[in-house]
Parts: sequence; C-alpha cells; structure tokens
Amino acid sequence: MGPQLNSAAPLQSLPQFRTAEATAGATMRVADFVPCDGTPSRLQSASYVGNDRKAAERVRVIIRCRPLNEKEQAEGSEVVVHVDSPSATVTLCRTDGKSCGSEKRFTFDAAYSWNAEQKHIYDETAVGIVESVMEGYNGTIFAYGQTGTGKTHTMMGTESCHVNKGIIPRAFEHIFSRVACSTRTRYLVQASFLEIYNEEIRDLLAKNPTGRLELKDHPRSGVYVKDLSSFVVKGVEELQAAMLAGQKNRKVGATLMNVVSSRSHTIFTVTIESCESVDGEDSQIRVGKLNLVDLAGSERHAKTRATGGTFKEAAKINLSLSALGNVISALVESRTNFIPYRDSKLTRLLQDSLGGNTKTAMIATIGPADSNYEETLSTLRYAHRAKNIRNKPRINSDPKDAVIRAFQEEIAKLKAELAYAATLPREIERVVEVEKKVLVEVEKKVVVPVEKEVLVERVVEKVVPGPPAEEELRRLERAVQEEKRLMYEDFEREKKQIEEARHIAEEEKASLMEELEARKKEQEAQREHQEELIAKLKAMEGKIIEGSQVKQQAAKQEQELRRTQLELEKQRQKELQMKQDLEKHQLERLTLEEKFNSREEQIGCLTEKLEKLWRSFKTAMAEIEDLQHEFQAEREDLLDTIRQLTRELKRQGAIIDHFLPKDAVA
Repeated sequence: MGPQLNSAAPLQSLPQFRTAEATAGATMRVADFVPCDGTPSRLQSASYVGNDRKAAERVRVIIRCRPLNEKEQAEGSEVVVHVDSPSATVTLCRTDGKSCGSEKRFTFDAAYSWNAEQKHIYDETAVGIVESVMEGYNGTIFAYGQTGTGKTHTMMGTESCHVNKGIIPRAFEHIFSRVACSTRTRYLVQASFLEIYNEEIRDLLAKNPTGRLELKDHPRSGVYVKDLSSFVVKGVEELQAAMLAGQKNRKVGATLMNVVSSRSHTIFTVTIESCESVDGEDSQIRVGKLNLVDLAGSERHAKTRATGGTFKEAAKINLSLSALGNVISALVESRTNFIPYRDSKLTRLLQDSLGGNTKTAMIATIGPADSNYEETLSTLRYAHRAKNIRNKPRINSDPKDAVIRAFQEEIAKLKAELAYAATLPREIERVVEVEKKVLVEVEKKVVVPVEKEVLVERVVEKVVPGPPAEEELRRLERAVQEEKRLMYEDFEREKKQIEEARHIAEEEKASLMEELEARKKEQEAQREHQEELIAKLKAMEGKIIEGSQVKQQAAKQEQELRRTQLELEKQRQKELQMKQDLEKHQLERLTLEEKFNSREEQIGCLTEKLEKLWRSFKTAMAEIEDLQHEFQAEREDLLDTIRQLTRELKRQGAIIDHFLPKDAVA
C-alpha cells in the first residue's frame, strides 16, 4: 500500500495463521462470485440478524487502479488489470497460464482507471458522506491496498497542485463551503490527527508526537483515545495547517516497493457540531464525525526486502491489516456472533465504521502489473468481502457532551456579565461626583479656620494702651498683661482647636482622596474587565461559525450543484444495481421460459447447460487452487517474519548475556 502514517500500539493478540484460514472459509463460501454482482450478499453481520434491514446500508467499495510506474515499465511488466468504469467492474487476467480460470471478474460500487481525476473520484465517492456528516451522521472514508498503489495520493493528493488535491483537502473545502451557505445554522468544527505506529497510538498534533496514548471505552460514546488533542478550527486554512503539521510528524520509510512508504496508519477526524435557529430559538444540536483514514500498505518481505526497524514496522502493519481482514470476514459471516475488534488498535478505532453507527466508503487501490498479480487479487477479494458489511447509521442529535452547547452557555454567561459590567461605569461616575462635592466642602472647612486665626492675630496687634498716669498706667499694664495673657491662652486654645480641626479635615480629605482614587482604580479595572469580556465573547463567538451573507449566493449555487451531482450519482448507482440484478436473474428467466419442440433439442440445451456448469466447476476448482496458493504464500511470509523476529530476539538476548552478569539479569 502507499505511504501511510506512523503507527503505534502493541498488538493485543497474535493469530499467526488465523488470517489465512478465516479468509479461506469466508472466500470459499462466496467463491461463486464469477460474475460478481454488486447486490448485498446473503451473508450478513450477526449484529443485524433479525433487525430492520431497511435502516441498514452497505459499505460502499470503490476500486482505483494506478498506471504502471517507471520501475514496472523498465522491467517490461504487462498490464493484467482492466477496469470498466461504466459497469464498475474490474477484470484480472493471468498471463502465465497457471490457472484454468485465467480471467477473474469483480463488480463494485464504482471502479476507476489510472486516468480518473481526483475531483471526479471525490464527487462520486466522498460528497455523499461529507453531506451526511454535515447533517449529523458519522462518516468514514478509508484507503486500503498494497504498498505503493496510491493510497496516500488518493487521500492527501499533491499540496502544490490544486487539480491533484486528495479527498482530505477537498473535504475541508466542502465542509466550509457548506458552512458559508447556511444562514440559520451555527457550527463548531474541531480537528484531531492520530497515527498507529507499531501498535502504539500517537498524537500527531501534540508537542510530543512520539508519546503513547491509551484507548479507553466509554459506556455512552464508545471507544476513544485518552488525552488526544482536539483543536477548534474556523476555516479551511486552519484545517490544512493542522493536516500539514501532522503529516510532518508521520513515520515514512523507503522500501524496494515504495521510496516514500508510510509506516503507520493515520486517522484525521473532523467533528462538526451544528445548531439550527428556528424563530430566534436554538433547536436540537447535531454532531457529525468524519474519519479520514490512510492505512499503511500491506507488504511481503520477499518483495520489500525490509530489514531492521523497517522489517519490524512491516510485521506490525501486516498484523493489524490481518486483524482488519478477520473483522471483515466475521462481519459478513452469518454464523459468527463474535467480532474480533480487540485484536488490533486499528480495528478498535474503526469499530463504529465497520458494522456500527457510520456511513463508510472504502477505496481499494491496486497496481496493474503482472508482477503484483497475487497482491492485486488479494486486495480485490478483500474489498469484495467488505462490500457485504452492513452498517446502521443514525443522526447523533442532542448529545449531552456537545461542545457547542457548553460554548453557547459560556457565551450567554459572558453576555450577562457584560450587560452588568456596562451599568457599573455610570454608577461609579455618580459616586465620584458625590465624592468630589464632599471633598470641596471639606476643603472649605480647612480654609475658614485659617482665616479666623489671622483675624485673631490682628486683634491682638491692635490692643495698644494710651498714656495715662503712672499708677493708672501700671494698673492698665497689668490689666492689659492679664487680658493679653487670657487672650493668648484663648488664642492658643483656639489655635489648638483649629489645628486639631484642620488635622481632622486633612485626614478626612486624605481618606476621601484615597477612596476617590480607589473608586477610579475600580472604574479602570471594571473597564479593563469589560474589555476582556468583550474580547473573550468575540473569541467564543468566533469559534461558532455561521454563513457569510457575502458568500451566501455563490455557496448556495455550489451546494445546489453538489446536490445535483449527488442525485445523479444515486441514480447511477440505482441503474447499475438494476442492471446487475437483471444480469443475475436473466438465466433463471430463460430457464423458466424454455420450451422444447423435440427431445433432441432438449438434450442439446441440457448438454450446453452441463458444459456451462462444468466450466463453472473448473473455475471454482481453479479459484480454490489459487486461494490455497495464496494462503500458502501468506503462511510462508508469516513464518519468514517469525524466523526474522526470532533471530532478532536471540541476537538481543546474546547482547544482554554478553554485557550483563547473570545475577544482574536475574
């Protein structure tokens, strides 16, 4: 498979040969797939037995075939894959003559050849799921295939070329174009990005992208990743920035099959919460989750020649993909009640996407070269089984843990605080005016006693005796001295009182000044708090995005175009289904309508039918032989992996024994 994300998390179980045997059983039960039809198989998930099937829908499976690469052209490889897009069929022709049934034909929901445009694939594959997510459903789009077949190109595309943008960036644009054309609905969009590298879950958007995260089960929301970072985004640019930041932290490596091979599975999740306003009041909240999954490619050691850490990565990748195959086989097997989701962290994270509350589309990528015949055939069988999985998607309405509800409550609280804070400045200004008046009165009290003091001094200065007789003069002098003494005492007493009054007034003035300054500071703090509330309110409201009136008309037209394309795609799928049903029942109708004019004609017809049945029998036997050969190759590859890992384990043990004493090891 093409380049993938860094993987993480140890496998919980190691079914060494379980994949081949489980796959054999499931495939041989549907070995009569030639010709394959797109109708749901009688094999259904045990989860839905006895349930309302009208509510269930199949996993959509799409095939995409890349062109021959430079290496295959240099080797002179032949094209063995033929894609018929109108009928959504893929024909695989074997050129070595090893099998009697040299031609194998599969029918899917859609099939694209190497010249299919990225936009065309997105419009016919992903638009319906993204639209459903905007309405509150869960949706998953994942790419599966051999390493180097173009999974990452399909999901991510080329950043520098708009024409070659993949499904993920186009989904970003689709989401916010839908937001732009909505006038009565408010949205909250969050993004997270994780990878599974060596069965360890890592957060690609965290400061430490190599840290391990744990999987947890919640009784209401199901499986989730503890401490996974999630960011609120307000536009396409922020989503793309998050995707590019995570891509830089992905694990990639070079093998003989792919120079930029992804060494991990990645899941980019976009959570969209919406709340529609009706008559000025908010209606129910809906939460849709879009999982965009880029799986690491399946590898065979004989072709990749991986060594060291790359070999260990390949072993973990193959084991997780084997666990995914076991889950798919169990879901389409009607007699199986146990689904082994816990065999891998990948299958646990995709539990809702496979047989649960999700609308799912699987894009299987294949290569056309004869050198990859077995891998291509394995991918086609894998994908053909997956299209028989039935999910039961439903709208997620009014969840108790909706973030948009918490944001709306916080916004309402901030508005109430802001309204209260708006009344405080007027109250503070009124109090300040009163304080100023009081301060003026106090200042007057301080000034008046000072004037009285000066007046007293002048009176004292004007008391001057006249020139009477000496006795009278002495008497007058004594009287004056006594009066002067009394006046001085009165003056000192009054002066002391004035000073005390002035001191009290100054203290009162200082106290009032301090109180006034405190009021001013309180007013300033209140204004700052009000500004903070306004800024916080704008930030909170900015996270809940609504449609723009300026872009509304253009966005509505684009939305109508998408809706028309979606209707056309549904009509095309319906016509394809009817055509496949017609082909399927044509032979039965002809058999019922047969009338023979003579015994010889009847014998000839029965002979022809017998020959057809014999050819079908030989094809089925050839299919069994091919399956046995494929399972044997898988066993040998697994055994080779076990041998390599055993040698590595012994080597590590020898190093430990050589450098550490036995008592330290014990």
